[in-house]
Amino acid sequence: MIPRKQTNSPYELRFKSPLSDRFDSSRSNNEWYDEIKNKVMKNDNLFEVYAYTIATDDNPETEVKIADVRLLTELYTSRWADERLYFRHERV
Repeated sequence: MIPRKQTNSPYELRFKSPLSDRFDSSRSNNEWYDEIKNKVMKNDNLFEVYAYTIATDDNPETEVKIADVRLLTELYTSRWADERLYFRHERV
């Protein structure tokens, strides 16, 4: 076991998509999946992952890129995921 004082975990993780400029912001709510399916390809970088450290009196908050999330296959759907997999996006 590593003592807590020897660990360093990020204050916050943020995911930024380098693909956002590929999409039309005026599409209807019913067209979003078709647009994604047609414009996101295998090996695309879906997200850049950044870790943030908490600001202190001595140091400002810092942003460090720690990962890329890449699509390893063509995009496909899953009924199970559509009906049962949910992500809670809530900033703290």
